[in-house]
Amino acid sequence: MAEIKSSIEIAMEKTKHLVLDEEGRRSLREKELRDRVSATIRRFMAELVDTEGFLKEFGDIGAERERKESIFLDIVLEEYDLSSKNERLLSLFTLLKSERLERFKERLEIFQKRCDEEMEKRKMIARARIEDRLKQEGIWGDSVEPNLQAFEEWKTEEREVLDLLRKWLKEQRKDLEKTA
Repeated sequence: MAEIKSSIEIAMEKTKHLVLDEEGRRSLREKELRDRVSATIRRFMAELVDTEGFLKEFGDIGAERERKESIFLDIVLEEYDLSSKNERLLSLFTLLKSERLERFKERLEIFQKRCDEEMEKRKMIARARIEDRLKQEGIWGDSVEPNLQAFEEWKTEEREVLDLLRKWLKEQRKDLEKTA
């Protein structure tokens, strides 16, 4: 009777003579490391593990602490969202008890405050412009409150502030690498 093989078994048979070169192995190790750090962060953010669980999982990842911190920082910066609450994400910086990460967190919090202030200022200006335009169209009164998200003027303003944040994050990341 003939043996039925899965597609994985067939692929393994056909590639068993192939080996990864050093660059391929390094790339694979790097991807696995990044995936493990990312999964640990995601579990913490989804509240599937508490602070002790996060620290244990992070500590169990087999790599140099500095390399794990570097990957951690890359992932956090990708996940950072100016328009949402980032307290839980920022708490990870404190949990890891790293001087360089704490310095970065302090800079990030200061910049977040500046961005929030800038966003509020732009929101007020955009709201006033939109209200003026609506008034010209005969839509006005105490109960008129424009939904800023529905107007392109606000979306443009918001994109500009978010682009500023992304640019700043990249600059800070480069600066952090230089001082490490």
